[in-house]
Amino acid sequence: MLSELARMRTAAAWLAGRPQLRQEVHGRGDVRRAARPQPELLLAFLEATLVLLEGRPRSGSGAEAAAPARVAPLDLWRIPEALERLRALLAGRPMPLPLAEALPPAAPAGRPAGRLRRRSAWASTFLAGLELERLGEATLSQAAPFGAIALHAAPADRAAA
Repeated sequence: MLSELARMRTAAAWLAGRPQLRQEVHGRGDVRRAARPQPELLLAFLEATLVLLEGRPRSGSGAEAAAPARVAPLDLWRIPEALERLRALLAGRPMPLPLAEALPPAAPAGRPAGRLRRRSAWASTFLAGLELERLGEATLSQAAPFGAIALHAAPADRAAA
């Protein structure tokens, strides 16, 4: 019996000396499951969300609800405006129209949204040119990769078709 106890202690010492899974060794494809949220935390989260959605202050805080933030609409160059401008510039023009010449006048220098308006003007004008190409009212051309894009008015018989 003592010899059996000694063998069990030797086996236990051997097992204890081996690397432990998830501590010193990680098994292949070992995906640890995320801890599930505790019900009381989930309930507190839902209550806080409802408080925010209802717009009322939390009980006991005494703070008044702040007015919702209002963001002023940005003054951007929009696609319908670009379509109108391209059609006006292409009307009766025999020469190709470079896309850069179709951009609207630059915004006043002191405006903080000037760069954003300029970028939106480029994007809207390009998309308006693509739309005119799709409708058959104009054609787009580009002499070289990353080169200037030009718009050509479609012949009157093709635009009418």
